Amino acid sequence: MTKPQPSRSHRQEIEQRIDDNLKRAFDEVANEPVPDRFVDLLEKLRNQTSVPKSGDTGGSDG
Repeated sequence: MTKPQPSRSHRQEIEQRIDDNLKRAFDEVANEPVPDRFVDLLEKLRNQTSVPKSGDTGGSDG
C-alpha cells in the first residue's frame, strides 16, 4: 500500500515550516558566544601569522 501524496499547498506549508525551523535553529547557534578555547586558538594563530619568522620571504621552500 502506498501513502497518498500531499497536495501542492500542503507540501508548500510543510516546506515553509521546515525553512522556518531551520532558520530559527541557525539563528540560535549563530548567536551563541564563541567558546574561550576557540578565542584563545584564534589569538595564537593571529600571533603566529603577524610576526614573520626570520628569513621568511613568504615564498615556497623549493
